[in-house]
Amino acid sequence: MVGSIRLSLTIMDGEVVELILRRRWPKGVKWPYCGSIAVRKGR
Repeated sequence: MVGSIRLSLTIMDGEVVELILRRRWPKGVKWPYCGSIAVRKGR
């Protein structure tokens, strides 16, 4: 392809998770029913 640009980024899994969380919930995560911000990460 003429004029194409290839961009390569290297980020760790944890950074991807943080990026998605900040993008999805910019004001932080909270429980919808009680409004608590005590949300535990993990499975």
